[in-house]
Amino acid sequence: MKIGDVIARIQQACPDFATVDHLMTSPSDFEKPAALVTPVRNRGSAPSIMIPGAYDQDVSSIIGVYVILERRQNGAFDNGVADLFDTLTTSLRTALVNWYPTGLIQPIVYAGGEMAPYETGLVAWREDFAIEFEMRLP
Repeated sequence: MKIGDVIARIQQACPDFATVDHLMTSPSDFEKPAALVTPVRNRGSAPSIMIPGAYDQDVSSIIGVYVILERRQNGAFDNGVADLFDTLTTSLRTALVNWYPTGLIQPIVYAGGEMAPYETGLVAWREDFAIEFEMRLP
């Protein structure tokens, strides 16, 4: 599975994002709201085959999508950012959950979300999605 496939899926299915890009290669002056995609972690099970010339192992991969919004700082109560956040995260879940990326036999599943460190003026939330695949090496 390629991160580019996830980025393309979000670009196509989530038009409310001004920027959809890879976290590690996006420009620092991206437009907001943004969805920045990155691998978070891989975990492998015990190999099911491990002999000379053959290796087979199930792997769980977590892909994180950082939802970056401008923070309202005028001190007045405003549901605008909260409503936009709900719209963006719902569109991400709708686009990715139960989607079968090319070459995978299991769909992406939702793995949770959490507030991420952010700088003054920005709010960052990471949505995590899990992909299960079989790693086979000759």
